[in-house]
Amino acid sequence: MKTNYPAIYIICHKHDYFLTKILVSSIRYYYPETEIFLIKDQIHGPFSTSELEKYFKVKIVILGKRRFGWTSAKIFLLLSKKLKGEKIFLLDSDVIFVGKVLDLIAPYVETNDFIISPEFKHKPGSEGFTNNYYDFDWFKDKYSSLTFPGFTFNTGNIMITAGTLNKSEISPYFDVEKFPYWTDLGRKKLPTRDQSLLNVLLPIKVSKKIYNWKNLPFMWWYREEATRELKIEDVVSAKFPYIIHWAGGVRVPFLPAMMRSDLLLFFQRRYYSKLPFGTIRFYSNFFIEGLKSYLSPLKPKIYTFEKSPRNIWNWMHKFKRG
Repeated sequence: MKTNYPAIYIICHKHDYFLTKILVSSIRYYYPETEIFLIKDQIHGPFSTSELEKYFKVKIVILGKRRFGWTSAKIFLLLSKKLKGEKIFLLDSDVIFVGKVLDLIAPYVETNDFIISPEFKHKPGSEGFTNNYYDFDWFKDKYSSLTFPGFTFNTGNIMITAGTLNKSEISPYFDVEKFPYWTDLGRKKLPTRDQSLLNVLLPIKVSKKIYNWKNLPFMWWYREEATRELKIEDVVSAKFPYIIHWAGGVRVPFLPAMMRSDLLLFFQRRYYSKLPFGTIRFYSNFFIEGLKSYLSPLKPKIYTFEKSPRNIWNWMHKFKRG
């Protein structure tokens, strides 16, 4: 049966690759065959992705750069002539699927250039808006057609159409030839870089009918009530077509230090189940990362739905799906 799913592109580097593997495992739980591509940012050095390529049918996409740095890979995708017109569900590594998100967005892929999950927390002029997005007054003075659409959006989970930006319109903020790419003005005026830039440019282009977008709620933050109340049984049954995002939170290889670690461990165990000696590797990884955490001078707080390391261990034996 033909589906209208966009290809999934995940940006990862050496230090967050442990999360990339969990994300891919969560995607494959619901979508065994959908296309998944990795953009490997070697800013922290080279790293192997061979297990994901071999056991999870993941491919590597080359954008002509080895190092990207903060969010730059997203801009190169939006500038790409080679991929121009391709619909891409673009993800950071610190997210997971907890349901059939692609089924939710599929009806809107053909008729929209962008699909975003809207947020309504911050308004122009507020400190939160300026710190997380941009100085509205400054950009309004520069772009007279800029209007606030009533919401903002995070670019760690967004469907884009590749090749929809051109170099000239972003050149004051982004230099494609000079690493680390973001210009002095870009670093000064765009606090969250690509997220800030797209929250400026997309409303302008949509208002001028250059592009279409769909705002469709499909993302929960790791701290919000819906995430806290989500049950593993809901994840197994794909009850909610959502992504959970850990941006701004603790993100460390010893997963019990992260909020809702039970969800992460569920998919991490599934990841290892696909590998040779997977059970042994799962428990040895848990032990090694736990020991590193214990010996660290910065001992992270243990977060679980029951707030007990012992219950994490018991939980891992309870759920053996996959």
